[in-house]
Amino acid sequence: MRCKKCGEEYRPGQTFCLRCGSPIADNKPVYLDDFDEYDDYDDDLDATIGELDVPYDDEQALASGDTEDLGELSSGEFRRFRTRENYRTDNVVNNRYNNNFDDDYEMPDSEDNYSTPYDDDDDIYESARKPRNSRNDGRKPQNRKPSTNARKTNGGSDNKKRKKSAFSNKYVKILIGLLVVLALVGIVYGVSTLIIKSSDKEEFNNFYDKGYKYEDNSEYEAAINMYNKASRYASGQEEQIKAYEGMWRCYQQMDGQESEQIKILKKLISIDDSNVSYYEALILLYQNTGNSDKIQPLIDSAKNSKVKNALKNFDSAKPVPSIEPGIYNKSISVALSSLEGSKIYYTLDGTDPTTSSDVYENKFKFKKNGTYKIKAFAVSKDGSVSEVLEAEYVIEKGTTDPPNITPDSGEYTDETELTVEVPDGITVYYTEDGTEPSKKSKKYVKSDKITIPEGNSIYRFIAYNEGGVASEIVTRVYLFKPQFACSYDNAKSILVSYLANNGKLDSEELYKEDGSITYVTSKGIQTNESTNDDGSKKYTHYYIIEVEHKDADGNSTFSGLYAVGCDSGNNGKVYGAKGSSGNYSISKE
Repeated sequence: MRCKKCGEEYRPGQTFCLRCGSPIADNKPVYLDDFDEYDDYDDDLDATIGELDVPYDDEQALASGDTEDLGELSSGEFRRFRTRENYRTDNVVNNRYNNNFDDDYEMPDSEDNYSTPYDDDDDIYESARKPRNSRNDGRKPQNRKPSTNARKTNGGSDNKKRKKSAFSNKYVKILIGLLVVLALVGIVYGVSTLIIKSSDKEEFNNFYDKGYKYEDNSEYEAAINMYNKASRYASGQEEQIKAYEGMWRCYQQMDGQESEQIKILKKLISIDDSNVSYYEALILLYQNTGNSDKIQPLIDSAKNSKVKNALKNFDSAKPVPSIEPGIYNKSISVALSSLEGSKIYYTLDGTDPTTSSDVYENKFKFKKNGTYKIKAFAVSKDGSVSEVLEAEYVIEKGTTDPPNITPDSGEYTDETELTVEVPDGITVYYTEDGTEPSKKSKKYVKSDKITIPEGNSIYRFIAYNEGGVASEIVTRVYLFKPQFACSYDNAKSILVSYLANNGKLDSEELYKEDGSITYVTSKGIQTNESTNDDGSKKYTHYYIIEVEHKDADGNSTFSGLYAVGCDSGNNGKVYGAKGSSGNYSISKE
């Protein structure tokens, strides 16, 4: 239905238009036609939305629909009155629909049972007049409307579910965040670990290789230092064993280092307690250093059953080699040891040794490729004979190609630089005086500049692989005769002309009609050596010429020593010269 004055739509039970304020006289609530107790109802409304200060006559006029008798209402009063009307209308309409059409609604308990909500008008009035939350006698009013009870209850449940869901989502997000952070930390840790391991691997190889080279050159103290540094970067058992075995080998080659050998062997046993040779070598050291009381505790400490069984039958007098038998790609030195005071007899040709065989005194050095067999036994002070040691060593160092040197031997007129090709893993040494090169000779570095000097020269080169195998020696012989930009005859003419122009000679004629003569004598070629910015050598050449003028009576009237440049850079330039016997200093004239 719509307002007759402005056309605004209104609801059942509404008493005035909410838009223009016109009374709606023909729209009375269905359930309030017979009600005359509005005062009590209005009291409830006033308590709910506040007392409305509207003059009685105006309020009566609104109720009767006589808008012409209305006094002036303030906008605030009009809004409050309209609010009360809205509340009254909504309450009545809601009661109507809630009491008749809410299937989920249950009537409160009372003394009388009603067949329908319309049997007793008083009850209907009470239902309309009182708030739904006070229908149950003896109960506290509940702060919700009965008409929306089910929805309120469900809504509260939904809110709880939503809160619980939000709570759960919050912690799920936190958990996911923590997992992401942990994953990132794990990735960073993993990458860092790989980088560190890679760096440690490089450092280990670097120090170990240096130690190996020092050991190969019999520089044992330097080798031990490098092996010790390598052990600090060892990332696993294998690398630790390599580093400490390197130190042990070096200490074995040095006199008076038994205590250091004992320390190293203890360390090796702690790393690998399954290696019988470590125990045997340590037992022998204990015997030779007066520590026999430590042998049995050492045997008892062995946890490996194979080691225990091997040590039970260990012959302490049997010679022990300093290096394990096997295949090696470099030269090695093998020392034998036994009980102090014992005498060791040995052979190297594969035959069984006897007391008539050679007596061991010095280390065996196996340098060339081949197979070497050691057989030896020991005789102690009391005359007891040990078991025979049999140890076989194979040296397979391979071969080393000779270095490639250019240019070939020959005579050269231009300044020439030598080129040496050095493959990976190869080291080249050379001499410049014709002597045979070795590892003690000058080591070739790729940055070196080798320029053929003037005159005759002899170079000899040798290469070594990582196993220490030497190549054949390469020899180069050169004769360098530089071809000058200025010939001697030109230099002579230039000098005489220079002296005549500067008044030191009367003329350029060497022989005059008056019998005077100018003598021009060559003193050879002076070669001065210097170094370029790139390190290469530079040679500058001069003709050394002596000039003397004598008169007709043979008296010397002028003499001087000069240098004339003969290279393209100083072609024809005249300098002063001092000195003799091929050792001249050059200065500006």
